[in-house]
Amino acid sequence: MAQQRLIVLISVAQWQVLRFSGAQYLEGRTFTASEENQLPLLHWITQFPAATVAFLADITDEHYHVEVLPPVRGAARKQLLERRLAAWPLAQALHTVHYIDRVQGVRREDRYLFSAMHYPTLQRWLQGLQQQGMRVQGIYTQSLCLPCWLPGKTHCLCVWVDKQQVRLCYLYQARLLFSRLLVLPAAASLAARIADEVIQTRFYLMSQHWLQESESLHLLYLSGEDSMDDLAQQPWPPAIQPASIAYKDLARHPDEEIPESLGVMDWAAVQVILNTRQLPNFAPVEVLMRDRIARAKRMIRNACAVMTCLFAMAAWSAHRQLQHAQLDVQAAQASVLRWQAAMPVLEVSEAALPQLHAQVLAIQALEASVRLPDRLLQILQQTMPELDSWQLQKLAWQYEPATGRNGQADRHWSEQVSLTFAREGSHAPVSASQDWRELLERLRLHPDISGLIETSASSTADKPVLRGDTRPMREIADQQQLEIRLHQRGNAT
Repeated sequence: MAQQRLIVLISVAQWQVLRFSGAQYLEGRTFTASEENQLPLLHWITQFPAATVAFLADITDEHYHVEVLPPVRGAARKQLLERRLAAWPLAQALHTVHYIDRVQGVRREDRYLFSAMHYPTLQRWLQGLQQQGMRVQGIYTQSLCLPCWLPGKTHCLCVWVDKQQVRLCYLYQARLLFSRLLVLPAAASLAARIADEVIQTRFYLMSQHWLQESESLHLLYLSGEDSMDDLAQQPWPPAIQPASIAYKDLARHPDEEIPESLGVMDWAAVQVILNTRQLPNFAPVEVLMRDRIARAKRMIRNACAVMTCLFAMAAWSAHRQLQHAQLDVQAAQASVLRWQAAMPVLEVSEAALPQLHAQVLAIQALEASVRLPDRLLQILQQTMPELDSWQLQKLAWQYEPATGRNGQADRHWSEQVSLTFAREGSHAPVSASQDWRELLERLRLHPDISGLIETSASSTADKPVLRGDTRPMREIADQQQLEIRLHQRGNAT
């Protein structure tokens, strides 16, 4: 359901209340601007407690002042603006301030527009709406809405007439710098009075250094067809270049129906309020707080709805993935069952197990009988790379399966090697003895050797050699025999 919105148009002579559902116009009510109609207007507004209220003012007691300040940001900028507003006498009424642009003179400075309006009736309405708990979107002016909908005009003086009221607005780079509303007597000549006001406004713009004396002032007259001829026949100075736009050319949608009680200018400003919130707002912060809280709650609800949808989509996706995974598992199980059904089944009776065990042992013995002493050869290659004084003459390798605790052969075997070395005659006995002891030391330190027996050593082989011993080195035999037992290891399959 679209949100209900109420827009109150405040002018010098009357008040108009427009009710919308979203952006669709529903109805309007017009009140004469008098003290006895203040309560009836407020009573009619409070009949729609769920609606959001906005005010659009076009009154004479509007004030605009351009202030040039040093370029600061953050908290320093806020404090500077608060001090300048406190020094501005008109800031006691409804007021606002917004950034215009940055100017480059002797130094770079920021330009701000201070705006204020004095309308006690509006302040009493705000108090009544707060007591009723209704939300207020903001308070805006026709002049500040003008740059938002005027097509392609960035630097000109805009003038439009509504009955005996003349509004002058000066736009610079699509930003408002000056605005004034004049209420003329019924007998006054509009064309002559507008010409005088335009000339006076040009002098004011030059005094504010917004317009150079050599520059031309572009005048844009917004009016109906019947008022253009009088202004076009008015003699203008060469420094003023007039132009005009008819009301029918201002409408963004020419086929759109405009309520009879509204003019094109008011309807264009109302559309700006309906479609955007980025406008200078005169409403106090405490008045806007209820609407801001409601919008924050709505944003939180929308975010929760989006998160709920995302979680639901994630859960649905996970459920679909789980279903696909279950189907894949079932297909794999069916494939395994078909494969098992196609495999031949080999049944072995219990009586044939001893014969099968004997065949396995026979095959293991056959594998061991053809096994070469590869591990022993690797050990000798590692321990005898530089043994020049001794030559290996004989190698005897024995293999036997290891027996377990019950006396039966298990899946390990033991290896025993007998080595016979002969000393080379060309080497001195001292050098041969050193080489032999080095060989024994290497064999004892090897991790794969579990036992080492020297069976043909000399008679002095068992005597220890002491450091600092002055006795001659023991003699060593020309032949030496070693028995090496290797650690057990399992059968290769």
